[in-house]
Amino acid sequence: MGEKIICEMGVDMPIKTEEEGLISPPLAQRIAANCANTAAQLAFAPTTIETPMGLLCENFKTAFNLTLAAAIAGSRVKTACHPKAESAKAGR
Repeated sequence: MGEKIICEMGVDMPIKTEEEGLISPPLAQRIAANCANTAAQLAFAPTTIETPMGLLCENFKTAFNLTLAAAIAGSRVKTACHPKAESAKAGR
């Protein structure tokens, strides 16, 4: 069995911006999901089976932060969630 890690992160997004106006939680989740998909394609495309999982996590978080900040000004990806944040788990 291969290496296992938990790639923990949090997403901060403003609830209102000058350009977008009010951002509802479902809209924020949809934007974050789209940005995460784009970030995954960017971060994981150049990897190989030998790429360390920790490096994959950091590359993903960097790409996710860039795509999210480009989508909504003031957004960012952090290494942990705010204690009062509502969780949204990725899964099938």
